[in-house]
Amino acid sequence: MKESNKHLFWLVIIALVVYGQSLFFGYTYLDDNVLVLDNLFFLKDISNLGRIFTTEVFHLLHSSAAYYRPMLTLSFMWDAILGGGALWMFHVTDIAIHITVVALLYLVFLKLEVSPKLSFVLSAFFAVHPALSQAVSWIPGRNDSLLALFVLASLLTLDNIFLHLLFFAGALFTKESALFLPVVYGGWLFWLKKEKRPGKLMTLVLSWITVGFIWFCLRSIALGDNPVKYSLNTAIETLVNNFSAVILYFGKIFLPFNLSVLPTLVDSKLYLGIISLLLFVVASLVWRPKNIRIYLFGICLFIIFLLPGFIRPNNFYAPDFLEHRLYLPIVGIIISLSQIISRIIPAPSVIPAKAGIQAGFPIRSGMTGGTLPTRELFQRHRIIVLIVVNQ
Repeated sequence: MKESNKHLFWLVIIALVVYGQSLFFGYTYLDDNVLVLDNLFFLKDISNLGRIFTTEVFHLLHSSAAYYRPMLTLSFMWDAILGGGALWMFHVTDIAIHITVVALLYLVFLKLEVSPKLSFVLSAFFAVHPALSQAVSWIPGRNDSLLALFVLASLLTLDNIFLHLLFFAGALFTKESALFLPVVYGGWLFWLKKEKRPGKLMTLVLSWITVGFIWFCLRSIALGDNPVKYSLNTAIETLVNNFSAVILYFGKIFLPFNLSVLPTLVDSKLYLGIISLLLFVVASLVWRPKNIRIYLFGICLFIIFLLPGFIRPNNFYAPDFLEHRLYLPIVGIIISLSQIISRIIPAPSVIPAKAGIQAGFPIRSGMTGGTLPTRELFQRHRIIVLIVVNQ
């Protein structure tokens, strides 16, 4: 069996072993009852397919939030029709999306010329990371795993304009933060791949604008007189006020303890984030990244997809920093990490022959408790995964 196919096979097995138990999880009654349970009459009717793109995701505009998430609703419709409204079908799709993202991430690493063995290790790290369990086990968290799927697929298909635009549109109709994707594409093409065809850039830019215009028109119809009013001053103010959450999220990447269902800055400790950030900076300085361009691209990816979630329309509502929002940004940090590890460990010895890698990660959202009952939300199951690679 080809090495890459062997790695992909084991990545699928790892994800299934870790998240297979989520097939039996019930409703948490934290948004999933509104998006799915109370909305099955809409989701099970295929004639509502067109309305998905002109309707707010909660079917109710509110002064605290108004979200345009047609791809999320479309995926729910798929589950409701295919599974007859059974909840297990929604979890099947969540696991399938996660497995697909893990595989796409592995292919992205190969595209960035990371060794196959290190690509496998880092993809496995992503597959079982406890801070991402919210995006896989909690049905509303699918929005971020779905976004990651479309983003990674669109990066890998930049040479195929049709597929690329299809995935770009999928990302944009999944979450508004995809508006920053052209910056990511530009970095990939001209910073990493050193593209020298201006005609290709012009074609892509015009295509992105066209897709963005269609998205804007449909979103305007869906949200109508949007009650959520953003101003530049408020956006900057809330971004600055919430910026310390970068440290909070950073800590959850490398020291994923004290995870919480509904974390806020008030009830969260930043010392784990500070330690993680210092270690990352020291490692970056001591072992210079193998490819500084890829390293910086990863940092930018982390920032671009993390910061938009900090912006709030006002300061009246306490901001939360749900862990499923880390699902795509963590990809950037792992990409940067690949360049540090590649410098520390030569490619041939990343995984010695017949070596085992033990990754012990609990599938739960709070290791020591949180702002909501974490047992009720994520069942507090603990899994230890043994990955064995025979070379």
